Amino acid sequence: MKKKLISWIVPAYNVENSIIECLTSLVSVGLHDDLYEIIVINDGSSDNTLIKIMEFASKHPTVKVFTQCNKGLSITRNRGIDLAKGEYIQFVDSDDVIYYEDYDNCLKYAVEKNLDILTFGYEKNGFKVDETINNTTHTNCEKLVFSDVMDGSTLWENYSFVTMVWSYIIKRDLVVDNNLRFEPGVIL
Repeated sequence: MKKKLISWIVPAYNVENSIIECLTSLVSVGLHDDLYEIIVINDGSSDNTLIKIMEFASKHPTVKVFTQCNKGLSITRNRGIDLAKGEYIQFVDSDDVIYYEDYDNCLKYAVEKNLDILTFGYEKNGFKVDETINNTTHTNCEKLVFSDVMDGSTLWENYSFVTMVWSYIIKRDLVVDNNLRFEPGVIL
């Protein structure tokens, strides 16, 4: 089997109302099926999440479904790392929607520049603060353009650091070779 370019890791726990929209967004970013895999790990859902995932996977061979007793987000993401076969990985929360018009170009750029990590902006629609609906965007994403390749220290000193793991595409070997894992009970 040819190595995949990207593995999306999607932990799923009682998300029957959002999981299909999430998975649909991933299969719709415009990548050829040979270039990606979607690893969905059902973390002991007690609703119809697993049924919905299985129905979706039956129509999309790029979706690989795994199930386990509820172990929490960190352990589930760690299992996804172990299962991933892609050159790059991205963690996608099951209530997120990926709508990158240029996702393939982002991946091509990461490969071309041999990047360990690629970060990008995001929008969080419908985020409530004091009952006011706000649309928030990563504050410095407009400064990070394709020409800005930098080391971690430069990024840290000059730009805001986003702690949400889903805002990064990460070289799988970086994670595996350094035995990077999520700490159980800590949510990022």
